[in-house]
Amino acid sequence: MAKPEIKKGDVVVLKSGSPEMTVAEVGIPKIGGINQLSACCEWFDREGNTQQKWFALVVLSKKLSEEPIPKKRPSFSFPFKRMTSTWKTFRKDASKTRRR
Repeated sequence: MAKPEIKKGDVVVLKSGSPEMTVAEVGIPKIGGINQLSACCEWFDREGNTQQKWFALVVLSKKLSEEPIPKKRPSFSFPFKRMTSTWKTFRKDASKTRRR
């Protein structure tokens, strides 16, 4: 028997379209009379309730993982430059009002 490419913890969807589901277990279920390798999937419905159902592996597709966006290190020079220029503008405006 070939090792299934879908395993516990994977995020899957139905090939025909469905919400994202998490695989809780892979095996042959003891209920429902299904005699083929299947995955027990869990997901949240629209009301936020947890749902669970067995699906044959042939109807599931592994969700492609999205690459995480690399986080840029925060640049502290920009805000300080802006604050400095704002302070300089304030000082110029203040000095103009004092001379009058």
